[in-house]
Amino acid sequence: QSLASQPLIPPPLRKSAHQPLSPAEPEMIGVLKNLSLSTRELVILTVGVSAALTISTLSSSASQPARRVKEKAFWLVVKLNFKTEDAAQRFLKKFKPLAEGALHGEPGTYAFEIAQSDKNPLNYLIFERYRDQGAYLNDHKSQKHYLDFRPVLQAMQDSGEVELSGESY
Repeated sequence: QSLASQPLIPPPLRKSAHQPLSPAEPEMIGVLKNLSLSTRELVILTVGVSAALTISTLSSSASQPARRVKEKAFWLVVKLNFKTEDAAQRFLKKFKPLAEGALHGEPGTYAFEIAQSDKNPLNYLIFERYRDQGAYLNDHKSQKHYLDFRPVLQAMQDSGEVELSGESY
């Protein structure tokens, strides 16, 4: 199943706390231990979805090179707070080509996922995982899909339609 046919914001994949952890979850939980409490609470809400999507992305596309789950990587976690549902929907429409380009056109990008809060539908988290910081700074940020997307996001920030915060790991 290609990324284009997958929903960008899937339902929770692990229905019970008694189900076993996926292979990526222990690594993600290790990252969470280093987060501040408020960020940790936000990320815990979506760790199961993100881990499952990472594994799905890693195994679902034969044309995509294998992405190593266990190796040390550079992470970005970006929190977006939209002012309106319309602004969120416009963002998601522009985000999809960015995510597809990052996952299918950047060998140094291991994961590029978005999750919507189940408590506030105007809040989203983006999880970006790269081979290293250089894959983000030099490769991802020079791609056409990034260069097309970034002014759209900047305009939304400048107009007050979205507030951004985030951290790198």
